[in-house]
Amino acid sequence: MARARIEYLDGLRGIAALAVMLQHTVETIIVTDRSAVMGLRPEFLDMFNAGRFGVALFFLISGFVIPFSFRPPRPIHSFVISRFFRLYPAYWLSLGLALVIFRFLTDQTYPPLRIIANITMVQSVFGQHDVIGVYWTLFIELAFYGLCAGLFALHLLSDWRTLIAAIFIGLGLSVAIAALAIVGAKHLPANIPLNLALMFLGTLMRQAWLERNPMSRRWLVPMIVLWAIIMPVVQFMTPGQPDIMPITPISFCTAYWVALGVFVATARLNWTPGRIFIRAGAISYSIYLFHSICIEATAHLVSPGQPWRDVVFAGLVVITTITVATLVYILIERPGIAIGHALAMTERRRPTVQPALRGKQSTP
Repeated sequence: MARARIEYLDGLRGIAALAVMLQHTVETIIVTDRSAVMGLRPEFLDMFNAGRFGVALFFLISGFVIPFSFRPPRPIHSFVISRFFRLYPAYWLSLGLALVIFRFLTDQTYPPLRIIANITMVQSVFGQHDVIGVYWTLFIELAFYGLCAGLFALHLLSDWRTLIAAIFIGLGLSVAIAALAIVGAKHLPANIPLNLALMFLGTLMRQAWLERNPMSRRWLVPMIVLWAIIMPVVQFMTPGQPDIMPITPISFCTAYWVALGVFVATARLNWTPGRIFIRAGAISYSIYLFHSICIEATAHLVSPGQPWRDVVFAGLVVITTITVATLVYILIERPGIAIGHALAMTERRRPTVQPALRGKQSTP
């Protein structure tokens, strides 16, 4: 059963990463090929956003997995070490490559403060924009990690009441921020607490289905329904953020609803996606980080603009992204994971100093 669970989560990660890559590839085609707008716009812009579908899957998977990654005897220390080496090496490589590629191909330069802030992965805290658009989800991931670590330290992370409270608080904050956005007639990040609530919903699913917590099982369906109802309220309340490809409330809602349905169906039926998606899941983080760079580079080799060029462009994006992601996984991600795991194991084996002994040692 454990192997099946890992496989279907890897398969969902692969589907999520490929969906995000597909969305951004199609958006590039739409921008440069006016003949493609009428044929592709409804499916990828107006009615459904495959990128947000993939992001929602990623958030649900993180909620399902991350809170159960804290292992004694030094759980928080070990978790921080393993997550750092899991996320940052590949992220820093993507950031450096983006700065070089964008400068060389588009003459795009960035202020030093923006670059320095992006190194931290929490650039929005410093009021700086992302160098690559997809980085916005990583801040939410880190925020979720911090919340989980805090709740674990308070011995509340495994409490079903805490999870339900976290979902309620996230939904309440998202509605409140959306209301403030209406009053101020400007875009505010109402989707941050909304996505955090979705991640805690994933944790509640894990408790209900795998841990078989009776109260989590009782509350799960009402919380899924509540989240699915509040989410469109927030989307239709929040003023749109100006962008080349603005996301409509309808396309956002359908994407998240479908992601929620796919995740629930996959987990409950123990359905394992095909091997191609499982393999993509293994390199999904690198696909997510590097596909925008590959799209930019490919567009300068084969610019979309005609049907045949659109097809060649899309095919090259897929080939290039998978190749780069595979190399990054082999050369950067996998060694980083191994180093993080080894250091985390060392941290777990380190003897814990008892409070009484600690006080005695500090006495001169």
